[in-house]
Amino acid sequence: GCLIEVRQLAPIAPGPAAIKPKPPSQPPRSLQAVNLPGNITLELVYVAPGSMTNAAPAKDIILRDGYYLGKYEVTQAQYRSVMQTNPACFGADTNPVERVSWFDALAFCEALTQIERQAGRLADNAMYRLPTEAEWEFAARGGTKSQGFLYSGGQNIKEVAWKQGNSNYEPHPVGLKKANELGFCDMSGNVWEWTDDCFSDSPTYAGDGHYAREVAIRGGDCNSLAAYCRVSRRCSAA
Repeated sequence: GCLIEVRQLAPIAPGPAAIKPKPPSQPPRSLQAVNLPGNITLELVYVAPGSMTNAAPAKDIILRDGYYLGKYEVTQAQYRSVMQTNPACFGADTNPVERVSWFDALAFCEALTQIERQAGRLADNAMYRLPTEAEWEFAARGGTKSQGFLYSGGQNIKEVAWKQGNSNYEPHPVGLKKANELGFCDMSGNVWEWTDDCFSDSPTYAGDGHYAREVAIRGGDCNSLAAYCRVSRRCSAA
């Protein structure tokens, strides 16, 4: 099956803001580090506001507010430090955590939110959450610094992604491949990444008379052909 994990977004208001927030007195730092339990660090990269024309489906998108996104896919060490468990099959602290359901990903974001709030480092009206598809794709393309690459970080997929043909069909430690224009790694290949959006407006049949909405996943994984690792490629998982 697919290898899917969470690249969490943080911190941001939980929904559309009723009042536009005041601009910060100082420009946002390009990098931030979150100290997790057990002296584990999680690095975040700032994505400045901007616009893009996404490819699937083709439409113009404007992201009016900046946001922070994990520089790397969440590792097994990071996931275990927050959730006290490790569901991954390919065990290694620096490997991305896989075999994570969408609900597991939401639970991770919620648990991290509570940890940061209790430590006094996160406001009550802010939270960690999954990125929307647009936020994911904008970051994968390189944001306002994008050079229009086919894959996240370049045109040569071997330089930027673990995929079918160079991965031995298993995930690798995060950050070994070339970063993209903003400094994000492994947004093409290695493991699929959950987003916070449905794949389509139409529910899919889930069996036993039930219907469910499939969630959009992005980026491809270590079993994927190159086409599935493109920044524009959409796929889904229930």
